[in-house]
Amino acid sequence: MTRNTVWKKSAQKIIHNHLILCPSMLNSWASFQMEIRLIKLAIQPVRQMIDSVSMLTASTPQDDRFSFDVDGVNAGAEEEEGEPVSPIESDPMEVPNILKPRERRVSDVIDSIGDCLPDINATKMVSSPDRGPGTQGPNSPASSGYGSIESGTPKSVVSPDLDISLSSPIKFLKVDVTDALSTATDASPMNQDDGTSSSEPAGAVMPVEKYAEEYNMKHKRRGKAVIFSHDKFADKSVPSRDGSHADIHSLEITYKALGFEVTTYDNLLHTEIRNVINSLAEEDHSDADCVMVTVLTHGQGTNYLHAKDVLYNVDMLWSPFTADSCGTLAGKPKIFIIQACRGDKLDPGVRLKQRSRTETDSISSSYKIPTHADFLIAYSSVEGYYSWRNPDEGTWFIQCLCKELQEQAATRDLLNILTRTSRRVAVDHESYNDKVPWQHQQKQVPSFNSMLIRDLYFRPKI
Repeated sequence: MTRNTVWKKSAQKIIHNHLILCPSMLNSWASFQMEIRLIKLAIQPVRQMIDSVSMLTASTPQDDRFSFDVDGVNAGAEEEEGEPVSPIESDPMEVPNILKPRERRVSDVIDSIGDCLPDINATKMVSSPDRGPGTQGPNSPASSGYGSIESGTPKSVVSPDLDISLSSPIKFLKVDVTDALSTATDASPMNQDDGTSSSEPAGAVMPVEKYAEEYNMKHKRRGKAVIFSHDKFADKSVPSRDGSHADIHSLEITYKALGFEVTTYDNLLHTEIRNVINSLAEEDHSDADCVMVTVLTHGQGTNYLHAKDVLYNVDMLWSPFTADSCGTLAGKPKIFIIQACRGDKLDPGVRLKQRSRTETDSISSSYKIPTHADFLIAYSSVEGYYSWRNPDEGTWFIQCLCKELQEQAATRDLLNILTRTSRRVAVDHESYNDKVPWQHQQKQVPSFNSMLIRDLYFRPKI
């Protein structure tokens, strides 16, 4: 019997008791009380049925089935033909699908000190040359605490080694004294073959011929790959970098596949980072192809990275590896990968549309190189802009770089790989953050500074 028939019989029962039995008994108060009891008796099964539906809807799993117990309704009731009403166990009613709450997608976050909006009132600002003390541009991320190092930095987060006064941010600009003193006269050319120079540095072994197109990557060892990962910071106001573990995992797999000896350091202090870098530069790299240093941390401004305790200048990473300081790496690639913000600007991107029509359009025995030759410094973003990180999947730049290295390292030059990495980041990624509108649907493109003078391939060692 269908549900409609059950409800119909219940209604008929109530009407029968109320309209037929009760009017004949209204002559006395006792008769009136009898009417009330009969109505309650008739309605009780229906109320029980409604209560059962409510309880089952709240507690029954989505795919469970159930049937009503209507013995109370069917008692004494008959079909129109005189047959008793049968229970509805043979025609159970399905509970409507209970919609589960949609699982919210994890938002991408900015890989800087300002991942979370800080308390504006608690933000201490430092005077700046081009605006009054403690002021920032209105209606911008910087006005909510996303300032660069030049626009204000708490004293507690700057490395004491910088030896600068925070009362005047212009002192963050490091001036090359020798360059300032030598502006009066131009440097005169010299004959490299003669080797004449007033300040000849110590010599180093020539790892490759002068005009070779590729770096010599056939040494006994590939070299050292050092990873500095920072996801926790001493200053509790600095947000953690959730998702850094995913980058570490991808980098370690990729670097080991390329033949590097990989060492990962977690949440080192500034002095500890400096000691590791200096020790690495002092090692003998004579039998190594190159060196690789990777840093995963918060960035602030264009030149500062965050150790566990303080900010430090990014130059500290590569200055010990110049050819005059690290002779066993002279003429060999020195690669630095920096995953960190480089400012407080956002890149919303520009949508490109398809065009409606086709558009037509002799070798010396020795030689000298600059002390800063053979460096490659790859950044996760362009100068002045944010980098993005997914708390579950890691940073866009590192994940794309690892994919390209795993697929193309043996067949493509490293600069070409970095170009393809930039394309992956720029085209395949867009920020998602439905909680912070100004962080939603933003773009990113990596950049790199290359002082390499030859092609660099990571072909497998034989």
